[in-house]
Amino acid sequence: MNAVFRVPRNGTTLVGDSWLTDRPVITLLHASVADRRSWFTLAAMVSDFASVLAYDRRGFGESLPGSEQFTHLEDLLAVLDQLGIERTWLIGSSAGGKLAIEAALEATDRVEGMILISPAIGSATNSR
Repeated sequence: MNAVFRVPRNGTTLVGDSWLTDRPVITLLHASVADRRSWFTLAAMVSDFASVLAYDRRGFGESLPGSEQFTHLEDLLAVLDQLGIERTWLIGSSAGGKLAIEAALEATDRVEGMILISPAIGSATNSR
């Protein structure tokens, strides 16, 4: 059974759903054309053998954009902190995949592994 959670963050509140048990954690990071609801079918299937959480990034679903500066990585870490999650698997789609990569590079101690679905990535050079 899932539980809705709320994480207050710099002028907004991040809203998510969790299916937490004593099993390894999978965090689902949605694309920029979706919100956490895009993961509900997968979360229901995966929650039989893992803890699962999905939240709306700022400006998506029930999480308002807020007016203060932020990074999606700081928001992700705040969600994990509030839920008491030390390490997690990340599954990210598109912009959620980009966030998963950023987390793996910047917070290596928090990321158990990741699965990327068409991740959005940046480039060091400009094409003409």
